[in-house]
Amino acid sequence: MEEKKLSFTKTVQNDWYALKLGFSISKSLVIHSFFMRAAGYFEWVFFDAIFLREIVGALDENRSFHEIFVFIAVCRLIFCLINLYANYAENVVLPLQTARLYGGIYRKLYTKARNVELRCYEDADFYNRYTMTMDGAEAKVSSIITSFWGILVGTVATVAVFGFMYEIDRYAVLFIVCPLAGNFLFGNWRNKFQFKTSSKSVIAF
Repeated sequence: MEEKKLSFTKTVQNDWYALKLGFSISKSLVIHSFFMRAAGYFEWVFFDAIFLREIVGALDENRSFHEIFVFIAVCRLIFCLINLYANYAENVVLPLQTARLYGGIYRKLYTKARNVELRCYEDADFYNRYTMTMDGAEAKVSSIITSFWGILVGTVATVAVFGFMYEIDRYAVLFIVCPLAGNFLFGNWRNKFQFKTSSKSVIAF
């Protein structure tokens, strides 16, 4: 049976529900996930759009080596702190909060399960959906939260880079548009081709 695809609206609703569910159990998980994604994209935007422009501008204006060195050193210090935070959040905060999310989700699921009539468990479809919901629920919710913030912050960062690049040179925007078009268009074609090839291999086997 062909798996039914979710619409864009339904996907956004599901993502928003997972975000609210995660926030109700662990605010720290949702907040740190946001700041981790924001820190990563800030580094990309800063170095691609601001850092290089400041260095080139300083060289054009014949600023002193000391002034340029101080600017680079300050940037280095800031991004060292950001990387320390990102490593701490990824290796300490998120694993602990994911465990807390695990406990919170399963408490909610078991509470709902107690209110379900016993005859429902004789329904194979209900039992399958219930067990699939419980299987790795915390990992799925955590992944959705991370992806949600990644898409949101990534969109803002992409628009910002577009603006900076267009301000410098309107044709420089092509260096962003072309890779994006390649990833979404040709990447989608490649994935479909690989899926068909894998399906034929499985059928032949």
